[in-house]
Amino acid sequence: MNGLEVLSTILFAVLLLAYLYILWRKHRTLWKTLVLSLAVVLFETSIWHFVFGEDFAALQCPGVDYDAILGFTHCSAWTVGYLFDTYEVTVSTVGVVLAGLVFIYVRPKQVLQFTMLCLIIVTSVLLTFLPYNILKDYVMPYNIVAALLSLTIVVDELYDYGVQEYTKIEEIEV
Repeated sequence: MNGLEVLSTILFAVLLLAYLYILWRKHRTLWKTLVLSLAVVLFETSIWHFVFGEDFAALQCPGVDYDAILGFTHCSAWTVGYLFDTYEVTVSTVGVVLAGLVFIYVRPKQVLQFTMLCLIIVTSVLLTFLPYNILKDYVMPYNIVAALLSLTIVVDELYDYGVQEYTKIEEIEV
């Protein structure tokens, strides 16, 4: 890891800890706090991939059809890099799983968060199914969109917290 990666890791850890603390103060349940904090993890991973990038499974072995849907599966290198460091496998899976877990506590009545999570899942699934020739142009816009969608979820969750705290303070003074 170079210096910028280390600094980013430290900043992301501090941001995550601060968000965990705020969620804990709001919900007072460990499991709900941990699950809802995955929205900030989605934001951080999107920013990480935007700045530092990720590998493509389709480039890890010869003979892959760059125009075929799921063309990378013909490679099946099954290396650590193939499974844990590619857009088609890792980033897609992480986006779907983390957003899916946040659905545990986000109900359809929370329209904004529900919509953002659905969009994250749809855009993440596309990473697996797009042919490499399209995927290579899709990943940077995906990273930006996924970061904005997950940031919207985080801000929406924080907004409710700030309003509740302000109302409590105002009621005491009266």
